Amino acid sequence: MSGYYFTFRSQTAAQHAARTLEHAGIEGFVMRAPKAVSRQGCGYCVHIYAEPQRAKIELAQQKIAWQRVYLQLPDGRWEEV
Repeated sequence: MSGYYFTFRSQTAAQHAARTLEHAGIEGFVMRAPKAVSRQGCGYCVHIYAEPQRAKIELAQQKIAWQRVYLQLPDGRWEEV
């Protein structure tokens, strides 16, 4: 599944981010962070298909901190963006 993944330390933070993005018209959903992008063994992420720049702006305006943003490439590899 390709798209962008914003990683968070907690499920609560990820849910708050997903709600914020939804109010801004950016569809996303919360899921456990894939092991390939989870630096501490567990974590959550918000997966979006939209370009991440607008999502970054919306989250920053609401002072919601994410850890990292990853792109899953069509061949399954991960790239930090």
